[in-house]
Amino acid sequence: MASQGAAPALPDLPEFLSASWRLFKARWTVAIAITVLGAAASLAGAAVPFLCAVPLWGHVPAVPLLALAALVAVFAFFWLSSWTPIAMFEAVLDDSPSAPDVWGCISKSRNKIVPFSWTYILFFLLIFSGFWLFAVPGLYLCAALSVATIACVAEGVSGLAAMEKSLYYVRGRWWPTFLRLIVIGLVGFIPSVIPVLGLVISALISPLPLAMVAVLYKDLRATREAQGPAYAPNRRARLWLLSALLGLLVPLLLASAISKAMRGNPDFEAQWQSWESRGPGAGFSSQRLSGLKKPQTGSSRP
Repeated sequence: MASQGAAPALPDLPEFLSASWRLFKARWTVAIAITVLGAAASLAGAAVPFLCAVPLWGHVPAVPLLALAALVAVFAFFWLSSWTPIAMFEAVLDDSPSAPDVWGCISKSRNKIVPFSWTYILFFLLIFSGFWLFAVPGLYLCAALSVATIACVAEGVSGLAAMEKSLYYVRGRWWPTFLRLIVIGLVGFIPSVIPVLGLVISALISPLPLAMVAVLYKDLRATREAQGPAYAPNRRARLWLLSALLGLLVPLLLASAISKAMRGNPDFEAQWQSWESRGPGAGFSSQRLSGLKKPQTGSSRP
């Protein structure tokens, strides 16, 4: 039993790889079937709105019709695309000795699309914000929040609650978690650099990174819950995560500062007003023409 102040150790890396490979082999058929069905459904969802718009062509103004069809198509595509990884997570999280049913995984994931999407968006915003704060916070959050989305699927938590769960599981084990994430990233990246054949290999092993994330999540959760301390909502962690979103203001402040500096420059102001008065095409043409005429001003024919 670890001491109260020591973080419980994760299984070593060879054991992690071995468990991931076993899970990958056991769930490969189901995961590939879910991937194929998800891709077909996403493409169909994007195409159906435009097909439905065909009978209305000529009876309804074209621009609003196409805009509505495009809006519905984009929504359907992203909705169905979000469904696929959730169903795949359901498959790799299933601990039964036999392979889970494909339609069962799809059915169980139906009501998790909205919380999963919200958790994923929040995860992305926090990472993006952290990298704007001199990169180091973003790198830290990549590992600290790495199991938030799968915790959303496994435990029914979402948003900041999922982020808190990930922080709780990873706390004190950031470096071992980060090392495993590097391995997962390499597994997904290396086949993509192989010409032609890499596409086939990437498609065939596409469930492997998800299986590795599932094993990482199970290891983090099992060791933490076995050795404690028990999970309790952490208000300080939630406030810290919310404050991390302030990094999103950095690019806005930089853009505002650059704009003010340029607007305060008399030369820039004069050039801007000249460009606005003549228009971008006219300004470019006049500059090009004046440049072409300059060599002729000092020359004379014999």
